Amino acid sequence: MDRCRRILRVALAAAAILALGVGSAAASRGFQVEEAGRSAAEAREYQIRIGELTITCDVVRFISLHRTISKVALSLAGFVERVEVRNCRNGTLRVLQALLPWHMQYQSFTGTLPSITGIRMRVIGLGWLIEAHSGIARCLYVGNVEAEISIVRSTLVTIEYREVSIPLFEGSLSLIPCPSEMQMSGRLRLPGNARIRLI
Repeated sequence: MDRCRRILRVALAAAAILALGVGSAAASRGFQVEEAGRSAAEAREYQIRIGELTITCDVVRFISLHRTISKVALSLAGFVERVEVRNCRNGTLRVLQALLPWHMQYQSFTGTLPSITGIRMRVIGLGWLIEAHSGIARCLYVGNVEAEISIVRSTLVTIEYREVSIPLFEGSLSLIPCPSEMQMSGRLRLPGNARIRLI
């Protein structure tokens, strides 16, 4: 009988500890980014598709995350401050500098608290000018896209865009019709010095 009571007490204590851990994780206000600041996120074979044409470029985005990210949808989490595009094939991709910085808004997280595997972001106000076919096609696309920052062992490792679409801007000046939207996909590698934890 005494042995059964001891087992029951241990089981109840373990359940209480687990409940406390889950409750504190669920009640967390957000995330703290250690080594927050500007990071260069790089991608090779970054793809842009308009109609049947695929343009591939190397892209570097200079990203600044806030030290504290609130776990509230659409709260501001950081900025894309600068973008560099190099070595394009099948066309030219230019960023609209006047629209920078792009705002990064928190959307949600993936995985299970307290060990999350990713943070979904909404990037606001992207602007791309695409030139192709020897400059005959000049298509301007402006809009917002979804992205996901992947997390491995509390370290921010990549930012991925999975076939996101950006609509054609009405003011595009092209000698031939532009497709109504462009598709963008790519995985940008982060330097691996930024870590994240619950607060």
